[in-house]
Amino acid sequence: MPEKKTLPKVEVSTEPGMITISKDELARLQDSISEVGELKAMLLEVADKKQLSRYYSKGGKKAPTLVKIRHIAGKIVVGWGMVTDEVWKNENGKWVEDQKVKIVFEDGSAKEMSLRQWTKSYQFYPCERLSVITDEGGDSTKFKLKCLENNKEYEFDVKYIN
Repeated sequence: MPEKKTLPKVEVSTEPGMITISKDELARLQDSISEVGELKAMLLEVADKKQLSRYYSKGGKKAPTLVKIRHIAGKIVVGWGMVTDEVWKNENGKWVEDQKVKIVFEDGSAKEMSLRQWTKSYQFYPCERLSVITDEGGDSTKFKLKCLENNKEYEFDVKYIN
């Protein structure tokens, strides 16, 4: 646990709502705030999401709304699905897999690649969840997102998030 720091007393000026502190003290306060922000970001990144959700729901607080979407070479992936999923033993007795995935990009283009290539080729963009969109029957749920990388807004089916 981080050591608690005690800050020196500050002089209060005659103007209401104003205080006077030294530049060194201001710099120390700014560093301290920055450290807390970095620590919070790290803890949210490594947290068990189920436990984190439980913590926020008990406290009546709103859970963080950061999610991730996939991209390949800067092209946003809006969906994917298995095209081929065959497994067999070859004549030498070794298992062989033929697994292909079709990836759909935001511009409507699609690409087929092996499942292994797919899992190694995508990266994530962080996004802020703006809202949740559910159809009348409750069969599908989408998130309206704002990508922090390019400031564009997207609607994604929840199964293609994170």
